[in-house]
This record gives sequence, C-alpha cells and structure tokens, in this order.
Amino acid sequence: IFEGTNEINRLLIPNRYYRLTAKEEADPGRALAALRECFRGPFSSAGGPLAGEREAVATLRGVFALCWSLAVKTYGHGLVEEQEIALRLADLAILLYAAESAVLRAVKAAGREGPERSELKRALAASYVADALVKAEAAARGIVSAAACGAKRAEMIREIQRACGDYELQAGGMIRTNRFIAERLYEAEKYVTR
Repeated sequence: IFEGTNEINRLLIPNRYYRLTAKEEADPGRALAALRECFRGPFSSAGGPLAGEREAVATLRGVFALCWSLAVKTYGHGLVEEQEIALRLADLAILLYAAESAVLRAVKAAGREGPERSELKRALAASYVADALVKAEAAARGIVSAAACGAKRAEMIREIQRACGDYELQAGGMIRTNRFIAERLYEAEKYVTR
C-alpha cells in the first residue's frame, strides 16, 4: 500500500501485485480450500488478545487470495484492463492492510498497557474489522459474480458470505461495541484512544 489517495492505490495495487505473482499459477480451487481452512468456525476468544479479530484478518486474507486467484485465472494479463475488478481487488487489499494494522496495534497496546487501559483500542479494532468484513464481502461478491459462473460461482459466494458474515455474529454484534466507543468519546468531549 502506498501513501496517497485510495484512487492512486486502486491503480497501482493490482498492477504491482500482478507483476509480483505473474509466475505463480492461479488456482481458485486451492484458494477456496484455503479460505475454508482459515475459517473453521466460530471465531475464537481464546488464544490471547483479539484472537477473534486476528482470525477475521486471516479470513480477509483468504477472501483476497480467492478473489485474486480467480481474477488472474479468468482474465490473465487482461486483468489490468478490467477496471471494475481491479478496483475491487485494490479495495480488498486496502481493507486487509488497514484491518491487520488496527489489530496489530491493538494487540501491541494490550501487551504494553494491559487489558483495561487498552480496552478502547481493542474496541476500535474490533469495530473496524467488522466493518471491513462487510465491505470485503460486497467487493468479493462483485468479483466472483463477474469472474465465475454456474455452480462454482454460487459455491464461492456462499463460502465468502459464511466466512465474512460470521464474525459479527460471533462477536455479539457491533452495536454494543460501537456504543462503548461513542460513550468514551462523548465523556472525553474529544477524540481519545485510551
């Protein structure tokens, strides 16, 4: 991800990633199996701070890998001409990068500051991850709808919806988390991260 606007990133990311992975063989079936593997169902609350969010980031990575391999397999080098697909792939990459950064920063804060002092950071990361999964699901459905057909398309969309949709359900919905964030901001009467 480059510094700059999302529009610039949307132009650069697919082209650069294509050049980096051009020698690899795209295998959407293997990527779909990997997505199923990273989502073994329910998101974990055990395994350290933000374990569920870290698993959600792995799901985002799996969704991106599935969509990327499908797009490369379908369009090959012509992918650079498929602007709608390239835009959605770049959006997935940006969502993945931002979600992973938020979670890693919150995990680092939890280790440095302790669970109580980092509670707001954990809530902000969880809220962002939930939002990123919703956006990623929509982008991925668009890519799969354009690049696949028939039963394979239906199977991929079903797996993407299952993988992305279960995080918020497992997290108990984001309404309470977002209200907690809003209350902390309202009490401080400014933007806070503690």
